[in-house]
Amino acid sequence: MGISSLGVGSGIDLEGLVRQLVQVERAPKLERLDKRENEATVSLSALSRFKSSMTKVLDSVSVLSDPRQVSARSAQLSGQSEENPILSATASTSAARGNYNISVESLAVGSRAESQGFASGSQVIADTAGSLSFEAGPDNQFTVDIEEGATLEDIARAINRQSDNFGVSASIVNTGGSNPQTFLVFDSTITGAANELSVSNNNADLDVLSTVATGTTAGVNITRSAADAEIDIDGIRAFSSTNDFKNSIQGVDLSVERASPGETIRLAVDVDREGIRKNVDDFIAAYNGMIDEVNRLTAYNEGGENGALIGDSLVRSARSKLSSIIIRPVAGADEQLNSLFKLGIVTDNDGKLAFDTRNIGGGTGEERFTNALDNNFASIESLFAGENGLATQLKNTIEEFTKPGGLIDGRERIYENQKKRVEADRVQFERYMENYERTQRQRFLSLDSQIARLNQSTDFLFQSLAQM
Repeated sequence: MGISSLGVGSGIDLEGLVRQLVQVERAPKLERLDKRENEATVSLSALSRFKSSMTKVLDSVSVLSDPRQVSARSAQLSGQSEENPILSATASTSAARGNYNISVESLAVGSRAESQGFASGSQVIADTAGSLSFEAGPDNQFTVDIEEGATLEDIARAINRQSDNFGVSASIVNTGGSNPQTFLVFDSTITGAANELSVSNNNADLDVLSTVATGTTAGVNITRSAADAEIDIDGIRAFSSTNDFKNSIQGVDLSVERASPGETIRLAVDVDREGIRKNVDDFIAAYNGMIDEVNRLTAYNEGGENGALIGDSLVRSARSKLSSIIIRPVAGADEQLNSLFKLGIVTDNDGKLAFDTRNIGGGTGEERFTNALDNNFASIESLFAGENGLATQLKNTIEEFTKPGGLIDGRERIYENQKKRVEADRVQFERYMENYERTQRQRFLSLDSQIARLNQSTDFLFQSLAQM
């Protein structure tokens, strides 16, 4: 009878011996696989951090490379309550710097029209079917079908529910008292003197609800005419069909909130100092954050753990290209302001940006920056957002690395493929270990059988000798 369990024939723990041999064979090779996978995983994580830091710089230079952002204007209003403002203002890059005195004489309004008095809202208006057509200027029309036997309330409801109603509300007003009357009131939201409300019909029964009669007499009167908004700008009157004034002052949009004749609001249009300073500060912070991240990822620590991307050519290339753009003058820019240095920004020993604390000719960095805002603002746009501007160059360079399918994505694919190869190697390794364990078992099973036969022969010999 053959032996099926290791150690049964010999009495030796061959099962344990096989386990030890398998472990000795598995451990170093498994460790190498784990190390390869960990290196790829760590590198992917490091690349993700690097890409994130580059993306933050990209976000900041995308703002600075936009002429509309760099040349932004501020529109500051004074002389009104913040809680109950008279008007608001925004300025585009085309707005000239200047100061203006503005008063709001009147707001733009839509028409209001009232019908003659009726006995009640349930009074039948139309004995036969017809329609009412509403118009407020050339661009606003709709028609409501009126059913036979419709009451005043029915007609008001039909007007308010009309799907293409451009902004006419129909309201029932009851006077009450000893001689009660009911009126139908139309309010139009379409403002402007050229947009007076007109109500016509195709059935003389509906003349009582129209401003234009089909028969003899119209029963609806305009009680408030549509009107333009009116403002005074330094003694010049300006009008708008809405409460928004676009380019009454070139490059400035005004929105009037309430009329306040004779009350002067002061408008100051200037370069957006706070905006450009914030955008520059955001860029400096993002760039310095990227430098810090690169320094961590490429750090050499003698006797310790090095950065995950130490010696990585991609990171070295990115930092080198960006640093080169940062320090060199911008070709084609005003020579008085063609570099960050002339704007007051310098790099330190780590390659990080900061406003210069030294006073060298043009003043400290803060003073050079303020002087550029006051006296050479157009050149700031050229420095950052020109065709060859610093922010434009940085944006184009960073996008080579961060865009989908870009340089960082290409490097990530390399590490992803490494992880896939490790997975494939693991599968192959497990097959190898299964075969290895099977082979060892066969060897020791054969040995166990031989020892068992030897033991049987020895026992037989001793028994024979004992009988002699």
